Amino acid sequence: MFAIERQQSILKLLSENGKVTITELVTLFDTSHETIRKDLVHLERQNALRRIYGGAVSVEAYCSLQPLAARKAERIDRKSELSRYAARLIQEDDIIAIDEGSTAVEFAKVIAARFSNLTVVTHNLEVFHILSENSRFSIILCGGKFVREENAFAGHFAAEVASQMHTRKAFICPAAVSLRYGVTDYGEEFIPIQKNYAANTDNVIVLADSQKYEVSAKYKICDMTPDITLVTDSQLNDEIFNTYKKHNVDIIRG
Repeated sequence: MFAIERQQSILKLLSENGKVTITELVTLFDTSHETIRKDLVHLERQNALRRIYGGAVSVEAYCSLQPLAARKAERIDRKSELSRYAARLIQEDDIIAIDEGSTAVEFAKVIAARFSNLTVVTHNLEVFHILSENSRFSIILCGGKFVREENAFAGHFAAEVASQMHTRKAFICPAAVSLRYGVTDYGEEFIPIQKNYAANTDNVIVLADSQKYEVSAKYKICDMTPDITLVTDSQLNDEIFNTYKKHNVDIIRG
């Protein structure tokens, strides 16, 4: 196979899956790691993809945020799976914070069915509605400017409430996780709230499905430090999982 044919095939895979790994491409094309690396370097120079650790992502996956309705329909099985793992980190009577976004909504569904007594801090309106059906939950809603597109509150008032709440565990649901760039997201207006959750908790727990690893979004929530726990689904690539382990990152995978 000529290089241009292989590179076109790589771009086709990216358009279908949003992400590829070098290991997968080496196996698929029966070629060397160095050959694939050169292909990815060439395609990145053409602005056709973005290289990440161990592979590449499409430009669209790297640069854009899909609408909430679209995200809620994507990878539901993975989000539900990792939410079940994350729920094991909670005990009855815990005090927790829950971020906004499609993963946060799936997580709220899991803990609503599993626990009787929790205190929950959140700025997400759908998370609030799901958990408020249990009359024994104590819920603190960080109100402020309502961002209709995300069904969540943002702004100074919401961030101020978040800064005043100390929790035992804060569940952050970012757009991207990377060893180099840390935990990142796209919603500039939500970053102060997420930072306050992370700063005022005993345990930062990051919920990110396998598609979100080794990509980067625009705004940093926090660095990748040993005291953070990552929770993901069983489809996370072995190479990425083992690399995080080698860097002493606490990561839970099904």
